[in-house]
Amino acid sequence: MAYKYSELEKQSVDAIETISLTAACNFLKEKFNNENEFTENLLPKLERLVNEAYGLNIESIQLEKVFDAIDLGYYKIRFDIYITTKEGQDIIIECKNPSHKKAETFSAFSQIMSYQFMFTNKEKKPIFILATSVFDFMYFEFMNYFKLDIDIILNNKDHIGFWINDFKK
Repeated sequence: MAYKYSELEKQSVDAIETISLTAACNFLKEKFNNENEFTENLLPKLERLVNEAYGLNIESIQLEKVFDAIDLGYYKIRFDIYITTKEGQDIIIECKNPSHKKAETFSAFSQIMSYQFMFTNKEKKPIFILATSVFDFMYFEFMNYFKLDIDIILNNKDHIGFWINDFKK
């Protein structure tokens, strides 16, 4: 199908704001004081984000939801954010506002991987998301290497970005 360039140009100018990758990463330099502040800033953005990224509508959001995994031989687990949607798809978000970005973020990946393992024998398979205030391209390398099924939210006080993982199994 052929497109008239003038029509495409008009659509793209009206539809999006173009910024450089450097500028986008610089948006993430303004840190939150702690993880609670990060989470409180993220919450009002989630309804639109979940709808645009997944086409899902949020039914409820629970903070610090405890999941009892004792019957599986584990312990009680606390999810930072647990979302149920009207479509029946659950979403688990692990929030990080790391001061040691690599160490804490890689720990978050491990944490999410343990959550995924616990859901392997469950009927319902949630979407797993790491929400963080920092970004490093090494995260993508790590996720690609291990074929991790985790999406990413990059959030700061005024901006939010979302990446649906292309490296999924």
